[in-house]
Amino acid sequence: MSQDHIQRQIDVIIENQARFSEDILKLEENVARLAEQSGEIRGDIARLADVVMSLANITGSHGQQLGALIEQSKETDRRLMETDERLSALINVVERFISGQNGK
Repeated sequence: MSQDHIQRQIDVIIENQARFSEDILKLEENVARLAEQSGEIRGDIARLADVVMSLANITGSHGQQLGALIEQSKETDRRLMETDERLSALINVVERFISGQNGK
């Protein structure tokens, strides 16, 4: 091999080494950026988990409130039926009374 050929190979190796070093620096920067983003994502996930838990608690509370409203509605319906029955009985008494008055 000639001295010139060896020098060209050395130059190629040095150039490749320089590109390799640049690539390593870029990779290190990318890894650092990804680590930072990963930390941000972990924080976002933690906040999202808190929101989901809050929504679950609210949903449970609303479920209890809805159950109470259903029970109140049943009680109101029962009272309305009793009132309707008593009102019907009163109407019957009044109608019989009026019919008895008209018949005299």
